[in-house]
Amino acid sequence: MSSLFIMQSAGESTGKLEGKEAVGAYWRKVLTLIPGLREKPRSRLNLKGYASS
Repeated sequence: MSSLFIMQSAGESTGKLEGKEAVGAYWRKVLTLIPGLREKPRSRLNLKGYASS
């Protein structure tokens, strides 16, 4: 995973994270910095597998 924000928030000079533990730690930190951040589903799949609103 790579991002300019990783350089700032994780202190990683390359802006890249490797491995589940590093990525998990990054997201735990980001979620504490932005407490109101929530993911909203864009659509749901119906039983036939087609997206519906």
